[in-house]
Amino acid sequence: LVRPSIFGNIFEASSDDAQRHALGQHFTSEPDILKVVRPTIIEPWEARIEAAKTIGDLEQLLIALQAFRVLDPACGSGNFLYMGYNGLKDIEATILSKIQDRRRSEALKGQGVFGFVTTNQFYGMDTDPFAVELARVTLMIARKVAHDRLGLTEQELPLDNLDKNIVQADALFTPWPEADAIIGNPPFTGGKRIRSELGNSYAEKLYTTYPEVRDSADLCTHWFRNAHIALGERGRAGLVGTNSVRQGISRRASLAYITANGGWIHNAISTQRWSGDASVHVCIVNWSKMKPNSCMLDGN
Repeated sequence: LVRPSIFGNIFEASSDDAQRHALGQHFTSEPDILKVVRPTIIEPWEARIEAAKTIGDLEQLLIALQAFRVLDPACGSGNFLYMGYNGLKDIEATILSKIQDRRRSEALKGQGVFGFVTTNQFYGMDTDPFAVELARVTLMIARKVAHDRLGLTEQELPLDNLDKNIVQADALFTPWPEADAIIGNPPFTGGKRIRSELGNSYAEKLYTTYPEVRDSADLCTHWFRNAHIALGERGRAGLVGTNSVRQGISRRASLAYITANGGWIHNAISTQRWSGDASVHVCIVNWSKMKPNSCMLDGN
């Protein structure tokens, strides 16, 4: 089994410490990725499967699954997309298994065909050209891993063309593709360091684009705001952010903006020590535009 952390290690080896520090690049461990992917992508689909009463209901879920789109607007090496893809392939396998179990005719059993979820449902953006190329490869490997792990018989060639799905772009100044789920780990650059780390011209462009949030807000807060704006009415998002999103102007620019504009934070870790090399504490926040059945906040 290929562990997604290897792609982060490859990306990390391609850039020096100074570059990663300036760009706020920090790579997320698999357990922390799951703290986003499970509540934002997997658990809602599990609930829909649980609510399905008939084969027709399950078949409608397969159709919906084919149209489900996932975006990581700071994708780095593609670890979140890797985990998201494998999670949706598991959902697909579960639905098909339940359809087979409910078929009354033995002659129809075993006719379920995999191939509903494809890599073309996954989108990514990053400013680093090497990260973009690596993320495309990561998704192709995710496809191969899922095929082997689930014993799928999908045609593996030709490889999917992801040139239009995963693109080199600055997500803060580029329109985001439509998505049902937005996940990721935006850069951690502190608000007071944006000018010194990213330069005067970048800082002025940022403040011109987002005039309501200036010097003190952490750079990652803009991803929270933009993700909420980009979500459809049934959309869900999960992002890793610095601890500062709970405080002051960074909170007003991110979590407070979400809750003031129809958002429901349904699953969050208010603070935890970062599992990577950076000496920081982070928040992991999952939210939706639909009111969840229950709200959960882990304050550890």
